[in-house]
Amino acid sequence: YNCSFSEITNMVASDFNISYSYNKLDLRPKIDVLSHFVPKVRSSIEIVPQGFNLTDFKYWGQYGISLEFLEREEVISCKAVNLTTYKGNYTYYSSKDYPIYCFKEYDINLKFLGYKIYFPMAESGRKWINNSSSAAIQGIKSLSGNLELIGLTKARKDTMCYTLLGIETIAPYNESSDLDTNGIANLMNKYPRKFVNFDPD
Repeated sequence: YNCSFSEITNMVASDFNISYSYNKLDLRPKIDVLSHFVPKVRSSIEIVPQGFNLTDFKYWGQYGISLEFLEREEVISCKAVNLTTYKGNYTYYSSKDYPIYCFKEYDINLKFLGYKIYFPMAESGRKWINNSSSAAIQGIKSLSGNLELIGLTKARKDTMCYTLLGIETIAPYNESSDLDTNGIANLMNKYPRKFVNFDPD
């Protein structure tokens, strides 16, 4: 009869006056996309600053960095940090054994992009949180404008140490940043002498 299984089944049921209807079931799971979708939004960071204390003096002093230098570099000692993400709200509190520091981040045009929070005593992989962007260039506000020599290094702490030595350096947002997109390549090309001290893990 050239009929499908469901058609034959329904015909037999009709012949015997059986109330029955066969429909092929769609067993694929149905997902309510709108009710399950949680949009990822940019993280929000609020800091509660405090004055530098003995803990800060001891921690940075081991690197030869003074509290006066930290102020010039816009490094902030935090009493607390509030982080809001699409997953929830989190608050971190500092103590004498667990200091927290905040770095301000800027792009190539010195536009403020957000904060980078440093937990020096945390375990590896939990030392940083931020709400900045890949356009950030660490250390860019410390450049003097003397277009003689510039270095590319790994992180903000490295740029700070080089600044203490009188050497101008910058660092990308992270190890995988595109140096053309964020403007670092063009910036470094303005200097006749340049070097790289970059040690990605």
